[in-house]
Amino acid sequence: AAAHAAGASSLRLAEETEQFNLVAFSLVSLARVEAATGRAEECRSHALRALELAETLGIGSIRVYGLSVLGLLELGLGRTSEALAPLERLATVVDEIGLREPGVVQWRSDLIEAQVLAGRHDAARASLAVLEEEAARTERAWAGGAAARCRGMVAAASFEPVFEEAMRLQEAFPFERARTQLRLGERLRREQ
Repeated sequence: AAAHAAGASSLRLAEETEQFNLVAFSLVSLARVEAATGRAEECRSHALRALELAETLGIGSIRVYGLSVLGLLELGLGRTSEALAPLERLATVVDEIGLREPGVVQWRSDLIEAQVLAGRHDAARASLAVLEEEAARTERAWAGGAAARCRGMVAAASFEPVFEEAMRLQEAFPFERARTQLRLGERLRREQ
């Protein structure tokens, strides 16, 4: 609730002062909170408005944030195919601009989750290899935890220790830790 209120305040101030770059950033920030909390209509509206501004103003970073938000929203709603579309477009954009820091825009684990859920395991493993390389290079706890969660999702067997490693690395990231617990629970249920 506090993040949503701060995002709405940021958007209002940016609009009042006609700082359109900040309007776009405020929109994607607000949309990310809305995606995480399941506010689908608001999220789509804010993300699409941000993407329009990004196109008009030529702000490539907002395009990255906007596509990641739309992917996260659809993934959270359980709409795997709809999640894949913006996340796959995002993969192309990220390759074009050379964004190699996984913590700047936290999206690649969403792509991997969507690929696994869609049964595209080879694509998920290829995406995971990129995330693992980025995590190793940057030594960021968030990236390491996200990579471990994704490894647990693609593991053929002995997946529980991998998920436990993810949760250990995600101690400071409660939202990510909750996602990992969800994916572990799904695996345990499938394995009975």
